[in-house]
Amino acid sequence: MAGIPFTSIYPDGPGSAAAGGLPSGGDVLNALYPGMPAGATPVHRDALYTAAGTYALWTPSAGNKFVLTECFLSTDTAMRIALVDDVDVPGSRPVDGYFSANGGADSNLMPVPYPSKSSGNSLRVVVGSAGNVRARVSGWEVPA
Repeated sequence: MAGIPFTSIYPDGPGSAAAGGLPSGGDVLNALYPGMPAGATPVHRDALYTAAGTYALWTPSAGNKFVLTECFLSTDTAMRIALVDDVDVPGSRPVDGYFSANGGADSNLMPVPYPSKSSGNSLRVVVGSAGNVRARVSGWEVPA
């Protein structure tokens, strides 16, 4: 897989600021994100949750749908954790499971990404009980 040389983004080394971000262009982005359609915007989100509840982790820009391609979940407490679309349909959730204390899951949904059901739907994290839950997701946004 072709990539962008590290020095193209951080010309002064690991401790430096990025030189204007990633180069633009469909070919460059598609090389970095296989399967991402031209014109899509790559997205990465992460968060820490400490209380039971349902939280919006990724709300796409107006008129867009999210396309989830990867996720990482971990917890220090035994509990149920799920990733759900705003249109939550049991049996079609991207992730729904029971995690042991100090457990985690790394899900690569490629080559079958999970697109949101409707424009503007948020990707939500459902945390079953108090504890430290880390969630990280990657994907892209596309016009609906």
